[in-house]
Amino acid sequence: TFTNKSANEMRQRIHILTGDNDTGYINTFHGFCVSILQEDSHAVGYPKSFLVLDNSDIDAMLQIIYEERGLTLRDMTFSHARDMIEMLKLKERPEYYEDMITLPLDTLKERPEYYEDMLTLPLDTLKEKYWKAENAKDSIFYGYLYQEKKCFALDYNDLIVFTLHIFRTHEDIRLKWQKRLEYIMIDEFQDTSTREWENFLPLLGNAMAQSEQTSVLIVGDIKQSIYRWRGGDWKILHGEAQ
Repeated sequence: TFTNKSANEMRQRIHILTGDNDTGYINTFHGFCVSILQEDSHAVGYPKSFLVLDNSDIDAMLQIIYEERGLTLRDMTFSHARDMIEMLKLKERPEYYEDMITLPLDTLKERPEYYEDMLTLPLDTLKEKYWKAENAKDSIFYGYLYQEKKCFALDYNDLIVFTLHIFRTHEDIRLKWQKRLEYIMIDEFQDTSTREWENFLPLLGNAMAQSEQTSVLIVGDIKQSIYRWRGGDWKILHGEAQ
């Protein structure tokens, strides 16, 4: 669903209706990925106790990078740096999510993405890429990846990408989740942003909707669309969103 608040409210209502403490997986998109990774992060060499980063954690990492590389806020503000990191992870290659579903694994290996540096490069090699960076943009980006790997930390973008990677490369894990989830409901869909939907669609399609036994229900009310200011777009319901 849309927010942690709505997920908690939904969980309480279902508990009252059923009297059962097991209310299934009631999460935001990213929260659901956390549930998957807490169970199956071993597939990418991460411990179950990996750290999920918020903006304050990211800023703390940026502070270390700036001090080590002699950068100042005149080079780039922390807010701009966070946006730049997200842009590099998600927007540099807009077809990336579709590729995760459609391209053969060998082809994907020929086009390394940032997460492959995090997963495959030794920590010392990633650190070397950071120290050899010749401009502020590369210093910040590779320094951030290095800090993430060193701390076994994932930001919100990584949660989606790492989950997709596990489903793409570990059929046994993907099938386990397909069989576990008989019904999937996406709530407050009218307030889902295009980016959130594009991020989640491959997870839904690749991981679960292939199963003939899985029912998918999308719930939304166009008249209740109130989050246009943060990218919510009810036209996604009709496939009209740009």
